[in-house]
Amino acid sequence: MKVKRLVGFGLLMGALIIMAKLSGFGEPRREAPPIKIGVVNMVEVFNKSKKLQQYQVELNTEEKVHLARQKQLSDDIEALRKEMQALDTQSETWEAYNERITVMSIQKENQSKVFARQGNRKVNTRMAEVYHEVRAAIDKYAAEKGFTLILRTDPPKIFTEGNKIEDAQSSIAIRSVLYYDTAMDITQDIINIHNGEK
Repeated sequence: MKVKRLVGFGLLMGALIIMAKLSGFGEPRREAPPIKIGVVNMVEVFNKSKKLQQYQVELNTEEKVHLARQKQLSDDIEALRKEMQALDTQSETWEAYNERITVMSIQKENQSKVFARQGNRKVNTRMAEVYHEVRAAIDKYAAEKGFTLILRTDPPKIFTEGNKIEDAQSSIAIRSVLYYDTAMDITQDIINIHNGEK
């Protein structure tokens, strides 16, 4: 019985030693590099992104075209309504006009929904592209300049214009950095790199 216990104990100790070796236990620790921290105001980067500014111009043009189509439909509906006033409500022409107005109203509403949905999708896609480009610029900049940590900062003013108490609370909650020395701010360098100015 004692032999079995000793063999079991020996196997357990052997397994522990192997696990310790595999996990790196007992090996000298890698020395941590000296800490160099930077901060980036991502809101400012997005606001000054030439790609996003150009995209905003494109969106504004698309919106003008959409609004012109919407106005044309509204004008056509109004013109039909005026013509209907002179018609007998029991006539086939009045019924046909009424049906056309219904179809055009549905078309107008559907166009608005599709425009909003497609616009949101385009904006999200473009913002994600810019975010990934900015992150790549930050990674490269950090490696070249020897930074060990880059933190995201936010504008100092919190959002308080909303109707819900959660608007201000969430605006406060997302702030992970409450103070930093302005010498740590690399926002303008990242903006310049992203905009191809450096």
